Amino acid sequence: MLLGCATESDADRYYRLTAGEGNPAGRVAECLKLSSLTIQSDCQLVVATQSEDMAGLCPHLADPVWRSECYFIAAERLKISAPERAEELCQQATHFRNECIQHLWQFELMSLTRHGSRSFPTLLPKATALFLRWEDLSADSDMEVRFWRLFYTGGFQRARFLTPSHCAPLPGAHQDRCRQAVAVQYRKQLHRIAKLPRALSVLCALDPVTSEVASRTRVPELGAEPAAELDVVISEVYGQLCEGGVPLPDAAEVELLLPGFEG
Repeated sequence: MLLGCATESDADRYYRLTAGEGNPAGRVAECLKLSSLTIQSDCQLVVATQSEDMAGLCPHLADPVWRSECYFIAAERLKISAPERAEELCQQATHFRNECIQHLWQFELMSLTRHGSRSFPTLLPKATALFLRWEDLSADSDMEVRFWRLFYTGGFQRARFLTPSHCAPLPGAHQDRCRQAVAVQYRKQLHRIAKLPRALSVLCALDPVTSEVASRTRVPELGAEPAAELDVVISEVYGQLCEGGVPLPDAAEVELLLPGFEG
C-alpha cells in the first residue's frame, strides 16, 4: 500500500512559523509559502517581532505597507535605548512615517509635562527646542497644533487642581494655547461630574448665564481655581448637563456641599 505524504495546512504552517522557534530570517522567508497574501504579511510581521534584530528583518517583508509597520514597531522598541536609530527607522516607515515620528516626539514631550502646569514657564524653552528639532521632519503634518496642544493639556492632566493663573506668565500665543488647554480639561471635568448626582445638582443650582460665581463653587470634583474663562465653559455646557430634569438641592444642601457659597 502506498501512503501519500501529508500536506501541511496553512493553519498548521502559520502556527509553526509564528511559534517563536527556529531562525527568524528563515521563517520570514517561509511565510511566503502561505496561500493568502494577507496571512503571508501577518506571518512575516509576527516573526519579525520575535527577533532581537527586528529592524534587520523589516526589508524582507514583501508587502510595502506591512514593511512600513515593521519599521514603525522597530522604532518604538528603540526610542529609549537608541533614539537616533529609532528616528532613522521612522524615516523608512514610509506609509506610517508621520505617525512614527509623532510617537517619538510625543514620548519626549510627555517627559516634560509630568512636571505639571506650574512649570510651564520654565519648561517652555526646552519644549520649544524639542519642537524645532522635530519640526523639519514633520513639515507635512499638523505637528505644530498637536505638539503645543499636547504640551499644555498634558501639563494640566497631571494636576488634580486646575490653575488657569499658571498661564499668565506665558508669552503671546502660548498664553492663548494654555488657556484653551485648561478650558478643555475643565470641560472634561464638567462632563465627568454628570455621573455624580450630588455634585451635578450643586452645579445645576447655579445660574451661570447671569452669574460670575460658577467657577467659585467648591464642588470637589471640579477642582479648579475661580477664573472667568472657566465660567464661560460652564455656560457653554450648562444646557447639556442641567436641562435634563436634574433634581436640584435645597438651600441647606447647597450650603452643606459648598461651605461659604452664596447663591
